[in-house]
Amino acid sequence: MHHGYKRKEAKTRTGSTVFLDEERKGCAEKTCHRSKGAYDEIVAVPPCAVSLSAICRSDSSLLKEGRTGGSFSSAGQSNTDSLCLGQSVGNDLFSCHAKNAVLQYKKRTSEADSEDGDRDKQGETTTNQKAGEKSGWTAMKPASDVNVDTVEVAGGYALYNFNSCSAVGISDANRDIRETEMDYGFVLKVIDADSVSIHIYNNTNQKILPVILKAQRSGGNETQQMKEPDLVIHGYASQKNGYGVISVRFANGRTVDMGVYKNGNLLYAANRSRNIPAVTKVVKNRQTLEGYMASKNLTPDQFLTTENLYYPIYPEKAGENTDIDYWVKKSSELTDPSWSTEHKAAALYKYCLDTFAYDSFSCNNKTMSRIFYYNDFSGKYNISQTGVGICSDFANVFAIMCRAQNIPAVTPRSVAEKHQWAAFYSENYARWISVDISNDIHWFVGTEDLGKRSPAPGNYAFESFDREIDARIETIMPGNIEDMLLHGVQGIY
Repeated sequence: MHHGYKRKEAKTRTGSTVFLDEERKGCAEKTCHRSKGAYDEIVAVPPCAVSLSAICRSDSSLLKEGRTGGSFSSAGQSNTDSLCLGQSVGNDLFSCHAKNAVLQYKKRTSEADSEDGDRDKQGETTTNQKAGEKSGWTAMKPASDVNVDTVEVAGGYALYNFNSCSAVGISDANRDIRETEMDYGFVLKVIDADSVSIHIYNNTNQKILPVILKAQRSGGNETQQMKEPDLVIHGYASQKNGYGVISVRFANGRTVDMGVYKNGNLLYAANRSRNIPAVTKVVKNRQTLEGYMASKNLTPDQFLTTENLYYPIYPEKAGENTDIDYWVKKSSELTDPSWSTEHKAAALYKYCLDTFAYDSFSCNNKTMSRIFYYNDFSGKYNISQTGVGICSDFANVFAIMCRAQNIPAVTPRSVAEKHQWAAFYSENYARWISVDISNDIHWFVGTEDLGKRSPAPGNYAFESFDREIDARIETIMPGNIEDMLLHGVQGIY
């Protein structure tokens, strides 16, 4: 018998394991953030709270040394305070037993819009500036220490994610903007103390072309018609301490921006937002994961293997099967070796949203999946076969696929909040990015019929991608934690 997940008739265990059993019972007892809406039946689900090359790394020798270089222009021009064209180098889940389901959904949507503010809608039609904001460089006092977890506030904006490389992207599904590579946007890299490069990417099959690039400088905005996907901008060595905005407008009317931050002799790429409280929460959330890992002397390179992970079970006898090999293979079908880490992660995330459905039926019956509801460990009810699961299933599958693509990934777990999510590490951005798939899932199943799916209300693509997850981390791993503990399988921290 698999001690990790038992049917509801199973006897209660003792000690810490009892608490883990209580986690399963609690899935139908706590109100969650997203509601089912006006459908025939009210369903219950567990609370799933509110997941480029080596030169992009924060320890880049160019950035550390602050080496400067001369002006660059593909046309041979030299101008240290102008834009120069570079060479082209390629192209809450549903409410549990909630009678006011629709009201809860509307309340959550309103809160999300209020919290993200222009963080999701920056530069809707223009550059991301307040009305009347002066063009040009924003002067700031030198900072004593700047790193990826620093938040600097200037001119009503928060600057954050300081690194030698960062990115901004737009979701083609719902126009959300996030601080990572998504469907289309641009990547900003520091070349040296005087120059940065801009790379426009488009990961869709649509023709979404960049039109105008603007860069704030001490003398005002410099403007460049976009003719190539790559540009190099010079002249930052002559700027004072502070930052200037680089914005790119696309032919579809969307505009996104980032900041170039100068601190002493060093340049940084940085994201920016007017929603200072939301930014602070996201960074604090990341620091919580980093602090937990540091307390256990864990580093990202320890979370690459798919060996000795037992999900959804530890096979105890013949005929019992996991589906890890399936997800390892699937990850290669969904990605391309030429893609960046962040492009791969976004593609895997979108696959999960489009493919899986939340199993509110199992949760209503106080079990964690169909496998344990039917006590069938043959693989017939694995998520690879049914497409149905809960937060732990989605987190584990995403982490396994990331690891198979050489992307460090973990699944933080909170027993107190009865929730599990995923996080992957971006070496390019030098930070962990949290991903809460269960919060954004598009479908749910509320009956025993696995084929009877209902759409989730709202459009949540990327809603919980690189956002705050308000849950206490009590362990990190992928796999079936109880079975792995029981059988002494490594990989739980």
